[in-house]
Amino acid sequence: RVCRLAKSMRDLLLLLAALHAAFGSSTQSLNLLPKSVRFLYLNIGANVNPIFPPLLNHSIAAVAFEPIVHSAIPKKTNLYVVPAAVGAVGGLGMMGVYNNNLFQSSSLSLPASKQPWNKHSHPPVIVPIIGMGDVLESVPESTEIWYLKTDMQGHDFPALSGASTAQLRRVHYMLVETFLDKRSAYAGVNNQFCEHLLPHMLAAGFVPISLQTPGHAGRFACEATTRSEDNAQLVAGALRYCSELDGNDNARNTQNWHEADVQLRRNDTSLPPPLEALVESHLQTKPEWRREHVNMWP
Repeated sequence: RVCRLAKSMRDLLLLLAALHAAFGSSTQSLNLLPKSVRFLYLNIGANVNPIFPPLLNHSIAAVAFEPIVHSAIPKKTNLYVVPAAVGAVGGLGMMGVYNNNLFQSSSLSLPASKQPWNKHSHPPVIVPIIGMGDVLESVPESTEIWYLKTDMQGHDFPALSGASTAQLRRVHYMLVETFLDKRSAYAGVNNQFCEHLLPHMLAAGFVPISLQTPGHAGRFACEATTRSEDNAQLVAGALRYCSELDGNDNARNTQNWHEADVQLRRNDTSLPPPLEALVESHLQTKPEWRREHVNMWP
């Protein structure tokens, strides 16, 4: 058993060294992507259902980061799987695995309370962690990061705040998991939409477009005649939403943590939302998005 443990640790350290070499300081770490690739989807915490690149459009590739069930991800053309977690900084981390199968949930933090989803836990796993800034920095300047999706079980904001503003602004669109109601599924994490994520992303020049929770989804504002007017209305709508949420403590749902996904757009992007990626997150079905699908390739 000791020999097997030593071999596992050796293999893990070798993987960590390889990942550090690949995602270190070089901005050309992914320059071996096919020459046809112009756009990239990044999926952090992919589980077994990553964002797949479109089959017939070879100008788009996807990179999925999944430290636990990476071997179960189906192989697809232009889909690259990285067996590692992503965080604010790189290193090694202990990841908990919860529920009665490996595909339910895993996190670098402990659950905040006992819930049905974490009733059955597996032994924690030591995983390599890549810094979010290093991930974004590794994409060549000639490749646009069209879409970044994070599903990091409480570590979305910490990871994003670990990247510089310049690194974040390599991304055109984001779908970020966050928490509402000042409640969290995991202990010791700062991942609240109103308190943490929204102020940070506004300061980085991103516009919150929509918020999706179980049973509800919608934009923060109505249609606008210009992009700059749309940006202003969306920001005002998000701030108003948070103001109303903070003033409504007595009506809050105390039975769960109100997990949510927020869609963000870089304030100066000329790209439309990536339809193929939004199919996976079901956001393409909302009428408010369809007006931006007229021309997918400006």
